Amino acid sequence: GRSGYRRAELSERATREMALEAKLRSAIHEGQIVPHFQPMVSLEPYRVVGAESLARWVHPSLGLLQGAEFIPIAERTGLIVPIGLAILRQAVEQAAPWLKARPGFRLSVNVSPRQLLSPGFPERLLQVLEETGFPANSLDVEITETESLEPFDEAVEALSCLRSAGCRIVLDDLGVGHSTLAHLLS
Repeated sequence: GRSGYRRAELSERATREMALEAKLRSAIHEGQIVPHFQPMVSLEPYRVVGAESLARWVHPSLGLLQGAEFIPIAERTGLIVPIGLAILRQAVEQAAPWLKARPGFRLSVNVSPRQLLSPGFPERLLQVLEETGFPANSLDVEITETESLEPFDEAVEALSCLRSAGCRIVLDDLGVGHSTLAHLLS
């Protein structure tokens, strides 16, 4: 009946996730995880003012996979940290000409709490900017899932480091009780 169909569907999804997880590490090293850019547009005057970098997996047999299909696996396995840094490097390299052509252009990158709180993450992010020559004051670091920023003091320290370097911090879903983060951004 219906429950048998549901179990088969869940089993198929679990099998697919296990297969993706097994290939994810090699996908990073083979350059299959790439940035795709979503333009940020000003309506008055109407013009492109920036872009948000989103991770996509160019899978050799499954085609283009959206982030929702592999980012949760990357978060669970910790591979989100190297993926995030690889996407950042590619994104700033690709966005550099846009920055020259459009004064005030901003690049936005998503950073999860797991990335932000990994040891040395702010320093590695700033190192990528230094190595590529991309100015920190043109980068928006968008923090996702702010409710899971624990340990909180370490999160504030990491964000302060990025902000001091010139990055703009954007909180995707600032929850109640994060007045320290709100103060940091003001």
